[in-house]
Amino acid sequence: SQVGLTAIRNLFIDRDLFYRMEFDGDMTMIQQINALAPGTVVLTHENRHLLLDPKIKIVHLDDWDVQKAYGKLLSERVRILDSLGIKYYLYIPNEDKHRANSWLGMDELIEAGYFREVFRTDSSGKSWRDGLNYREIPPDKNVLYRRTSKPPA
Repeated sequence: SQVGLTAIRNLFIDRDLFYRMEFDGDMTMIQQINALAPGTVVLTHENRHLLLDPKIKIVHLDDWDVQKAYGKLLSERVRILDSLGIKYYLYIPNEDKHRANSWLGMDELIEAGYFREVFRTDSSGKSWRDGLNYREIPPDKNVLYRRTSKPPA
């Protein structure tokens, strides 16, 4: 690709510029995540750890503690996420490619008002929605949601 050729020709290209050329909106979202307060807990499928500030705690949708919420009632799922300290949920389109990520039912939690959108960017990846009927989470976007103050019902 042109990006690859540019990097080869300019071995000393600015790292942030290279990442922005390669990942575009993803980098804008990563900057948004990295601007969160140290210790903030973010639930996500994002796995580009080297780009994320290590002061931000990442909890993955398929972590053992999160899996305890799979198949539970809405209120129980919220209690489990609250017990893990989840303050944000970052949706990335790549998460759709792994069906287990949908088992937590984040779209339902958003629709019920437990999370609300705070930031959205284009994504370098595409959603794969075969069999997923999301009503709230938009395709082909990175979206950051914040846990609202709504208590589990």
